[in-house]
Amino acid sequence: MKSDLALFTLWFGLVTAQLHPSQPAEYQRLPSLRETACIQDSWKNERISKIPSLLKKYNLDAWLVGPLFNQTGLDPKNKIPPDVPERACRRPCLVVYQKFDGLRSGLHVGELAVLEEELGERWMSRTVNEPMLAVEYVATRVDTQLPHYQKMQENVWALIEEGFSHETVTPGKTTTEDLEWWFREKMQTLNVTTWNQPRISVIVEDHTIPGWKGTSSVIQEGDLLHIDFGITAMGLNTDTQHMAYVLRTDGPNPENDAPHSLKEGLRKSNRMQDVLLENMEAGLTGNEVLRKCMDQIKSEGIEGHFYSHPIGDWGHDAGAVIGFVNLPAEVTILGELPILPNTYYSIELHAYHFIPEMNQTLRFRQEENAYWVAETGKWKFFRGRQEKFHLIDARKKAFAPLVIQG
Repeated sequence: MKSDLALFTLWFGLVTAQLHPSQPAEYQRLPSLRETACIQDSWKNERISKIPSLLKKYNLDAWLVGPLFNQTGLDPKNKIPPDVPERACRRPCLVVYQKFDGLRSGLHVGELAVLEEELGERWMSRTVNEPMLAVEYVATRVDTQLPHYQKMQENVWALIEEGFSHETVTPGKTTTEDLEWWFREKMQTLNVTTWNQPRISVIVEDHTIPGWKGTSSVIQEGDLLHIDFGITAMGLNTDTQHMAYVLRTDGPNPENDAPHSLKEGLRKSNRMQDVLLENMEAGLTGNEVLRKCMDQIKSEGIEGHFYSHPIGDWGHDAGAVIGFVNLPAEVTILGELPILPNTYYSIELHAYHFIPEMNQTLRFRQEENAYWVAETGKWKFFRGRQEKFHLIDARKKAFAPLVIQG
């Protein structure tokens, strides 16, 4: 039994030591506003050009997009083409009116009433509701978005590496709120905004949902820190969670690395990432993937939760979700959708691990963004993933070189 455990530990270590970036992140220049406008127009045109193939996939001839009827504030009846019946087709005409999912709903009740009045029963009987067309249109990424999104991801890592360092944090003085404001100010200098405000906390045992203890704390040596935030640029959004450890520099045993028990917790959450990416097969529903993942981590002796989601045009984009924070076993509606290829996903989860030094069971929360690789049919992180804690070492500030300007 011991030999099996040793082999598993060795394999576990090998698997989780491959994806952390080998070099520090560097801030990347994003296009100017004028450049961005041209780039986003090209993305829009490419996505629109794919609508005919989507209609063919779902056996439809037309897609009536609800907001077009009322965006000018005019009488919606004036927005309906007078020759719709003459153009009516062999296959059904699509009208989207999903009750529970905002990203799949295209008509409000007034617009639907106008359609019924103008088209009449004969032509309304030819319409169908196919929410997945709208989901696939919104969720599918354009190939040329990838290099720009990779730059955004490197900026996220650069922000975290600088923010979780001795350059920004003074143990015993800096508060989690101070650090949140530092991130906001720094994002402004990068010409990016945020859809998910930076939330920084000292991780402590917390059984509440979503669990925000430690978000109003003075940062001390020996603290395990956590950040959750997302940046917005070029009409795209990121979503990232990392952890940092504040080294103990005083006492008889000053630290040069995080305690082994914390590293074990991080390795568990890394393993959960592996499990999720292995099971995220295109075509399976989010709930099917969730069940497979939960069964697998249970068999490996890991306790944790998955709550991953599509990302792109929105921080929580169109498509299948894989768990929710408060729905760890099954998600109605959104969990019943299929995983789509050619999309981006936020691999969000946490693993539980007992820390004997603290006598607490902590949640090791991670979130990295991944994209679909068509050549392999697999998912890949945009910039690797966190496999080592960001370390805050107050001694480095004390011994910073003195620069004399002449």
